[in-house]
Amino acid sequence: MTLSPPTNAKKASSTRIKTPVRAQKVYILQNFGYTLGMKTNLIFVNGTMGAGKTAACRALRLLLPNNVFLDGDDCWNMHPFTVNDATKRMVLDNIAALLNNFLASGQFENILFCWVMHERAIVDELLGRLRGDFDFSLFTLTCEEGELRRRLQKDIAAGLRDEGIVARSLERATHYKNMGAAVIDTTRLTPEETAHAVADILRKKSS
Repeated sequence: MTLSPPTNAKKASSTRIKTPVRAQKVYILQNFGYTLGMKTNLIFVNGTMGAGKTAACRALRLLLPNNVFLDGDDCWNMHPFTVNDATKRMVLDNIAALLNNFLASGQFENILFCWVMHERAIVDELLGRLRGDFDFSLFTLTCEEGELRRRLQKDIAAGLRDEGIVARSLERATHYKNMGAAVIDTTRLTPEETAHAVADILRKKSS
């Protein structure tokens, strides 16, 4: 990820900050002390269901300038939801096509993508389908079992998830090891705090 301290913060503000995202970029300049270069930063966020991926990425959008966000679940939002070889191929094709379109557009400094991706092979499969030059970062969000159950039960009560989600999520949670990812425990973090943790790691990675 290409991050560099501005040589003149006032000048950087006047040349890079434009309405309607002025407040967001001012926040970044003042609180993180860097501006982002034009090379695309591709940021993957994985973790089991209920770990807080989507909420954290929505918050991260307010911290990183000039970005686009894709949730992998939107690429196979079917009813009834069906998982088989055909739909698995379909969703990977859909995700790769959208990410390639984002990369090819040249419009974004940051591309955020979140999905369960409980095996490193899934991450590598997607990366192998992408074209263009980008800096890649992988983040894994984890959560303690008790908090994970609480979050999922809240979603079940709201009709957002089915009863079987708890068992499926707990099983998937055991898979996120040795992925070469930066791991963030979200148990006691709000989505906004998680987003700040991701942004801070990205800053340190570039320094």
